[in-house]
Amino acid sequence: MLALDVLLYHCWAIWQAQPVFVFALRLNPMASIISFLLISGYSIAHSITREEHNFFKRRLRRIYPTYFLCLSVAVLAFCTVGIPQAPWMQRHTLSLYGVAGHFVFAQPFFTQSMSNFGPSWNLGVEVLFYMLAPLLLRMRGRFILAMALASAVLYAWYPFNDLLPDARGAIAPATLAWAWLLGWLIYRFPQPNIRPLLVLPALLLPAILVMLQPQLVDKPHYSPWMMVLPLVTVFWLVFPTPLVLSPRTRKVLNYLGDLSYPLYLIHWPVICALTSLGLALPSTSPWFALCGSCLAAAVILQLARMLAPRATHHPLPATPDLPGLSQANAPR
Repeated sequence: MLALDVLLYHCWAIWQAQPVFVFALRLNPMASIISFLLISGYSIAHSITREEHNFFKRRLRRIYPTYFLCLSVAVLAFCTVGIPQAPWMQRHTLSLYGVAGHFVFAQPFFTQSMSNFGPSWNLGVEVLFYMLAPLLLRMRGRFILAMALASAVLYAWYPFNDLLPDARGAIAPATLAWAWLLGWLIYRFPQPNIRPLLVLPALLLPAILVMLQPQLVDKPHYSPWMMVLPLVTVFWLVFPTPLVLSPRTRKVLNYLGDLSYPLYLIHWPVICALTSLGLALPSTSPWFALCGSCLAAAVILQLARMLAPRATHHPLPATPDLPGLSQANAPR
């Protein structure tokens, strides 16, 4: 759902697509990224709390095969069909340094994101949070909550300060850490009487200020609706409901959960390639992009399963210990 929202938003923004795509504009792709981070923080806390041994090895096996394949496709497309000559396209040159930086998740910090692999910037942010997870495991909850509140203030203040760099650059971990840390805290403090105390101060402040911002500033990544999806995500994490599903439904939902990660990464290279090949007709391009991205994601998922069969599929839990679907613990 979250990866699909980002894809639909890009279709609408580029081609002013049919009304079926407009709802994604209301939700805003940044809302999906915040929800990704909430779920990621919750599930990483689950993973490292259950078993700290080989934590980094498990994470690497989980995220890298798919990431490597999607990045390789993006590099190949850049070298063969190029990038679109369109006003919405940022034009960056392809360099060995830049490609190497992408392969080690350094694009938010030390190098620019490739023009046709832009949405990958938040993977670097998440990997940084993974590296901090063992330290967070040994910290008191009050200090983590203080860091989350400080990040929430910075996130809410960011649109008013033109001195700060792009939020997708090196400042991104500081402005978005509140969402990831909130997910972490919800798992680490599962008692029903404590969870609301964590949720309200860490989420209410940025929610209120973001809803006020459209009247104060003109920023494309902020809208009154953008906190609705994170609020729903938080409610789902705080008050998990056991899922009673048939085996077939469980299998389908597991697959869709697996598919969301490659779909998020590969949809932008697909959109750029379609446009470069001259297939960007406003009446049909959104549907080509939607179908092509889903097909490419399915192929990459299958290849990733072949590269790391035990790391790319996790059965849906029978208990609500990890709420929702199998890939709640997958980075997006």
